[in-house]
Amino acid sequence: MKVSTDQILDATIGLAKEVGWGNTSVRGISKRINYSTIKIYSEFGSKENLLVEVQKRGFRLLKRKYINSISNVSEPKEQFINLCIAHYSFARTHQRYYELMFQVNGVACKRATHETLSNAGEPVRNLIEELSGRMNTALFLGWWSMIHGFTLIAQNNFDITEREAIKVLRGIVENYIKGIE
Repeated sequence: MKVSTDQILDATIGLAKEVGWGNTSVRGISKRINYSTIKIYSEFGSKENLLVEVQKRGFRLLKRKYINSISNVSEPKEQFINLCIAHYSFARTHQRYYELMFQVNGVACKRATHETLSNAGEPVRNLIEELSGRMNTALFLGWWSMIHGFTLIAQNNFDITEREAIKVLRGIVENYIKGIE
């Protein structure tokens, strides 16, 4: 029986959710879907290549989340705030993807390609440019430091509720917007 690439990727992320990336193995994936490890290796070449495919899928999901968060809002400032909240929400609801995509919690995988990162970050760059009238690496890195730093801190602080975290994030993003206008 042929197993699809999506089934293998689903099994990979499912296993990682249960046991973490460090304990996720091709053997464990193959057992989960009753498929030969040799066939998985022949399709992906290595565990590393399999993880890269999961990572790419994560970036596609994140970009869709960005786009969905801004699709029903016309004002750029609110779009940007929604996009930042969507990033934070993605990290909370898709923790294992986030770990792999951004090398969090000791997860090691090849870094995403420039093309993958650029594609996923397109909605962010477009809004930064619209809000500031310019786009450069410094503005994007400022945004990245803000959103990723906040996400990591909020995820590791058990004393803050989701509602409180989003309120704090909203304030931080509003200040970022003021700083780039």
